[in-house]
Amino acid sequence: MTIDDEGKKCRLPSALREHFFFESVSDKHFVSVSDKHLAHHCHVTGNNSSDLKTMYKELISCLSFDPRDGYKPGEDVRKFLHEAIASGCFRSLKVLDLEHVFRPQLPNTIGQLNQLKYLGLRWTYLEEIPSFIGNLLNLQTLDVKHTYVRILPKSKWKLQKLRHLYMSQSDRRLTFELELSKQEKVESWVKDLTNLKSLRLRSIDEKGDAQNLRVMDLSKLEKLSSLYLFGSFGMQHYLFNKYPPHLSDLTLSASGLVDDPMPILGKLSKLKSLFFYFGSYKGKEMSLKGFPNLLVLKLWKLESLEELQVEAGAMPKLKELDIRCCNKLKVPTGLKHLNSLQELNLTNMPKDFTTIQEKKWEIWGDIAYPPRITVENW
Repeated sequence: MTIDDEGKKCRLPSALREHFFFESVSDKHFVSVSDKHLAHHCHVTGNNSSDLKTMYKELISCLSFDPRDGYKPGEDVRKFLHEAIASGCFRSLKVLDLEHVFRPQLPNTIGQLNQLKYLGLRWTYLEEIPSFIGNLLNLQTLDVKHTYVRILPKSKWKLQKLRHLYMSQSDRRLTFELELSKQEKVESWVKDLTNLKSLRLRSIDEKGDAQNLRVMDLSKLEKLSSLYLFGSFGMQHYLFNKYPPHLSDLTLSASGLVDDPMPILGKLSKLKSLFFYFGSYKGKEMSLKGFPNLLVLKLWKLESLEELQVEAGAMPKLKELDIRCCNKLKVPTGLKHLNSLQELNLTNMPKDFTTIQEKKWEIWGDIAYPPRITVENW
């Protein structure tokens, strides 16, 4: 793992691991490789060599490759890290990767690693993250994917510089069951994450159904490019103009919007993909205008939508239009204005939509290559 957040890892034959370890003695900014064969932890915990301790003191990356089963690896890691940190080592550590170490026991002393930016716990089968993680104020990446971690400690809100949080598939989104008033605390925390690049929020009840979601003012998150929102907005649609200026990907699901949001969303000049999923819009009409850089538009299961109008000059760069299960929708007017369209996908749509395929040369007669039209019915 490099300091610029680009992951670099490999598994090496024992001879190479030994070679690199001894090379690292002369290069204190290399990497410590720890596994059951080399047992390098003895150099800190069982060897009083001041040279070795000095090396570990200035180390910035520590990777562990220990595939053993049982609790022994976890105990060894705890002892190694605790005694190393307690003796003054690892204070410059920026990367700590324990991937595949079976349930490493994390000592409280890890909370003293003030320079740590990356903590990798993937495939460790951990069940919980200790609360002292909140002391890692410079942490930018936390990887707990493929573990049993389902809940992060409350101290996570202290991680103001956190950019990347990797969790298992079913828990990859920030999910909460809070009353609308209590969601204000989440908003106040999110608004301060100025380095945030991707945000996925779901508001659900005990059955997993959508409930009220507070639409946050994200206008100050200039680095935020991807946004996924699942939950009902109610009458908060006016906050659409509070979206971050550099947003490139927006997905809405179960939003319950009544007023057409396109006039506002069309002003997001950086937007490249826009997805409306089931229940995101309950209005009867939708007018498409603006969207100077939009490449992909998906309209899925909008059961109330009846009319879709494409105005001249709208979506000049649109490559793909995907319409699915909009049972009341009539054939959109203004399709001819989509001069850059390459793919038009129609799934489970009314029979009238077959006329688009039959008349595509008539509709897009002014361009050399009309879009490829795919019609499917399940």
